[in-house]
Amino acid sequence: DFHPYVPQAEWGGMKQSGFGRELGPAGLAEYQEAKHIWRNVAAVPQRWFE
Repeated sequence: DFHPYVPQAEWGGMKQSGFGRELGPAGLAEYQEAKHIWRNVAAVPQRWFE
């Protein structure tokens, strides 16, 4: 079976929207993970694009 069926998977949508529950806020949150957070605490701002 090339595409196995998983009963726990949230598929389906509202009417003919074309979006399943997986593309909703709760579904997208499952794919997100903070990798790196950086905050500049220096007194002088960085001039990145000058």
